[in-house]
Amino acid sequence: MMRKISRSSEFKKDYKRVKKGKYRATIEDSLVEILDILVNDKPIPPRYVDHPLKGNWRGF
Repeated sequence: MMRKISRSSEFKKDYKRVKKGKYRATIEDSLVEILDILVNDKPIPPRYVDHPLKGNWRGF
């Protein structure tokens, strides 16, 4: 069963901002890859999983 992905207005704004930044060359490929994984309900690769925060952000 395929999942349905909906884009929030917050996502649209963030994506537009990132496309102008230093990751503009790779963001499109990365987004397509991760959306394909999510839509097909496959496990997320470790490089996309959250990591523990450090410093002042520890514990959040």
